[in-house]
Amino acid sequence: MDTPNGSQGGIWMSAGGLSADTNGSIYGASGNGTFDGDTGGSDFSSTLFKLNATSSGLSLADWFTPFNELWLSQADEDFGVGGAPLVLPDQKGPIAHLILTADKSGQIYLLDRDNLGHFNALKNPDVQDFSDGGFPIHSNLVFFNNALYVAPDGGPLEQFAFNPKTGKFDPSPTAVSGHIFGCTGCVDGQGSNFTISANGAENGIVWAIDYTAFGSGPAVLYAFDAANVANELYDSKQAGTRDKAAVAVKFTAPTVANGNVYIGGRKAVTVYGLFRTAPAVTTASKLPAPNANGSLTVRPNSADKKNRRYRC
Repeated sequence: MDTPNGSQGGIWMSAGGLSADTNGSIYGASGNGTFDGDTGGSDFSSTLFKLNATSSGLSLADWFTPFNELWLSQADEDFGVGGAPLVLPDQKGPIAHLILTADKSGQIYLLDRDNLGHFNALKNPDVQDFSDGGFPIHSNLVFFNNALYVAPDGGPLEQFAFNPKTGKFDPSPTAVSGHIFGCTGCVDGQGSNFTISANGAENGIVWAIDYTAFGSGPAVLYAFDAANVANELYDSKQAGTRDKAAVAVKFTAPTVANGNVYIGGRKAVTVYGLFRTAPAVTTASKLPAPNANGSLTVRPNSADKKNRRYRC
């Protein structure tokens, strides 16, 4: 338990799981509740924690708590709601090992995994923290090609550039989507969880779900150019009801595999894929004469392996 002598401290991370790095350390974050870790206590609400395996089990190796943890708890602005803590790839800049998380008020925190900083009542002992513009966050953070992506409640999909030389982000988004996800302060349908597909570092696509219609209507799948999220490539409303998804559920993210995009919904999974090219049609004027039994024998082209017989 993260608050064994206190209360609350839920580890929910907007339905995200725990994270791990290549050294085997495990990371998670706790929400509102009791905090006394700065005075030698054992209660660590509003905290990003690092666990290491020992001969007797997992042990607390390091932690970070924002300076305004009391306000965050009292205002129900849970810390650690940006999905699973986001472990960045190893960097060649001033800090090699970085990790990201966020709180519900829209503050994003960049931390040194080798020195999380613990707690300072006057100033956050982190690498950097910045706001998404004041939009609440209930969804995951994604990092791709030196850019951070977040889709907060009642805001657009935002793209923040990372500078490998300084090891920090530009606190102003370099691009935003034209579509607004969810609503600010609503109980359901907040923000978006999303996934990026790519061919290595090329052709990146951000697949995002709008589940504003949670429980009552279909989810809507969006695709944006990962190089510039202002460019929308597709959404499942464009073709009327043809691409309509199942009833929306919260916190689900698209899964991309085998050339398809899968969306979990209420009692159903919706699968999206590319249209397949229709086979060439042989015109009646070019058909051969029927066989005695009424069938036709069509000679194969170079791609066929067998004659194909068609019943008239």
